[in-house]
Amino acid sequence: MVVGKKPHAIQPLLTKLSMDESLKTAQQSVLTKKPTERGGFDMTVIDELDKCFEAKVQELAHFLESEKGQREAKAAHAAEDAAARDAAELQQQDCSNRLLEAKQAQKEAAAALKEAEAAVENFEPTLKAATAVRDANQQELQIFLDGAVACFHQLKAHGIQLPTFLHSCGERETPWIPWWWGNLEVHAFTACYKCARQYPVNGQGHHRRDHGPRDGVQLV
Repeated sequence: MVVGKKPHAIQPLLTKLSMDESLKTAQQSVLTKKPTERGGFDMTVIDELDKCFEAKVQELAHFLESEKGQREAKAAHAAEDAAARDAAELQQQDCSNRLLEAKQAQKEAAAALKEAEAAVENFEPTLKAATAVRDANQQELQIFLDGAVACFHQLKAHGIQLPTFLHSCGERETPWIPWWWGNLEVHAFTACYKCARQYPVNGQGHHRRDHGPRDGVQLV
């Protein structure tokens, strides 16, 4: 070991070596001597310093070897963390895209709702008008039915029987019946109501020949 004129350059390293206190004291003077000026004691001090340095090198080598497994484990964990981070970034991007799509769908749904509300609002007058027409038709139909039923009961009150009256018509076997009326029994009486009042069916009456089927009483 040759240090030269600057033994203080290795002083920080010497403090980390495991050596006797006597060796630490002696090395300060030994290291300042030229190799040609060193004696046997000086060489012994130099040899001990070499052994201390060699031991420190071996210690550091063992330490690095023992830390290799930990370094590899840390590297593996770092790789896993990087992969997890990349996956999280991809998931975040996917969530962002889904959020944008959901917002767009929400806008479209809101627009469709406005259109539907406008359509309902525009349809309400038409619905009201149709409802009014329906109610008027139902009322007219009910009035017609009430009149027909009332006429039927009035004919029954006069003692007119349907089978005898039908066969008493001289013009035809079956009296004229408007096709748009639905109650056959009521219509059979109302069709010949005028004839029935002038010629009561008592076995001798007959159908008048001076009026047609349209002379019947109109129930409206």
